[in-house]
Amino acid sequence: MTKPNSEEPLPNIVVFFTEGFSARNTDIFNSDYKNLTPNLKKFAQHAMVVDNYFNHTAATYRGLHGQICSIYPKYGGVGGWHDNYKNLPKTNYFCLPHLLKLHGYHTYFATSQFRTITFLDEMLAQLGFDRTFMAEDFLFDYLPGEKAIRREGISDQQLFRGLIQLFKRHEHNLDLQPFFIGIYNLETHAFLDVKDDGKRYGDGTNSSLNTIHNLDDAFGKFWNYFIHSPYSENTIIIFTADHAHYHDKPFIRAFAKPTKFKRPYQRIFVDQIPLIIYDPTRKLPKSFDAQFSTSVDFTPSLAHYLGLNNIDNPFMGYSIFEKQHHNREINKGVASIGNKTFIIDKKSIHKGSPGSFTGPYREDLSKLHNFFSHIHQLEVENRIWKQ
Repeated sequence: MTKPNSEEPLPNIVVFFTEGFSARNTDIFNSDYKNLTPNLKKFAQHAMVVDNYFNHTAATYRGLHGQICSIYPKYGGVGGWHDNYKNLPKTNYFCLPHLLKLHGYHTYFATSQFRTITFLDEMLAQLGFDRTFMAEDFLFDYLPGEKAIRREGISDQQLFRGLIQLFKRHEHNLDLQPFFIGIYNLETHAFLDVKDDGKRYGDGTNSSLNTIHNLDDAFGKFWNYFIHSPYSENTIIIFTADHAHYHDKPFIRAFAKPTKFKRPYQRIFVDQIPLIIYDPTRKLPKSFDAQFSTSVDFTPSLAHYLGLNNIDNPFMGYSIFEKQHHNREINKGVASIGNKTFIIDKKSIHKGSPGSFTGPYREDLSKLHNFFSHIHQLEVENRIWKQ
């Protein structure tokens, strides 16, 4: 992998934090379903595909917060940001937007939900983003005359059409400050199916296959615009997920059977997720082995990849590109969701919770649980970062 040229202007960065998306549900990693994600497969042919990379927490609030701030967050949506926001302790975080702004970036985030439905915009503002684009913004500014197809907000097809219009409108600003934009869709969420504007898969009877295939179709339209736009010369695109797909019944029916994916499916909320990096400014290998790293490493890895100065920070993850990290003898990942702790090794994902720490990693799981409890207490007491 070539190093970034410090004399070149910093690239723009677009990150798709795709809702509930596992590596096993893509044509890139699994050939169980022909042409389930042909556009992602085409995109990956121009990019570096990171293998053995897992989500470190769930669900969406923890997944986004945890990656952007390289932390194992205490609060999720239920009981936290979504329905208890006003009572949450005010914690100072140092996150990816804060780091990027030190290097001249504008930072944005786009999501398909209405402000009245979610507290993602409040959370993202607290994590340092300059502006958040919500469903209302897309409908008013970039999808004139359209109405939201879903109760919660705009559909994936609408979101990606809106993104194309957003990017087109700012093509003339490419000589200004570099930008980072994170993007979160909704329609691949468990228990949902596509609406009338969605592209179904096969006979259309499996909602998980439908939403995955539809997301791929919408992404393909954006990718086709992007590669023919001025952004294609100086903008990095990263495709990843907020967390793995939840084990709802349609997903289990599709992927729990014997599969061509290298790991058997376990009905837990931790799985290998995609991390695919397209960078027109550097020559990248076709693949990279993350050796069971997790998404807590996302922000340190991106900072390292961009060649940003290593400054004091509270990040709990490491760069997957660090030689010391890559050559470590103990190739295991760690995930935490609520009071459940997970250890990921080559063969399996091992789970433990208070009162049920069993198996070969029972002592490690117990110690990790105590460690995460301590971290959560520091978060509540606002001792994560400088006040």
